[in-house]
Amino acid sequence: MYGEVRNNALAAEAIPSPTTVETITVTLTQNDEPPATVKAFNYAMPNLPFGVIAFAVPTIDAALAGMEDVQSFDVKINGQSVANTTWHSGLTVRDEFRKCLNGQPYSVTDIDIVPDRLQTP
Repeated sequence: MYGEVRNNALAAEAIPSPTTVETITVTLTQNDEPPATVKAFNYAMPNLPFGVIAFAVPTIDAALAGMEDVQSFDVKINGQSVANTTWHSGLTVRDEFRKCLNGQPYSVTDIDIVPDRLQTP
């Protein structure tokens, strides 16, 4: 199953793609932590052929503090896994986000976790 992490959101082929933004209940498991059932936003993006689930974070600092270099995610809706993925280079991405937040240009441009089959030629 493909999943792509975008900030605090996951996009995947099995995620519903509603016509309007909806608040849904999902179960999120990160790494080996116990699952957490939370509310999340479910929406469609015009440039993606599948849905997105976005998680609210209390602050950008909290989001950045929770980033690990390698991190796995499994998101379930009604007990069914809709996004199961792992990211890499999380600490590099975190550092680039911090630069951006401080008004500095980013310097890393080659982190790409999108599978080849979904990249445009």
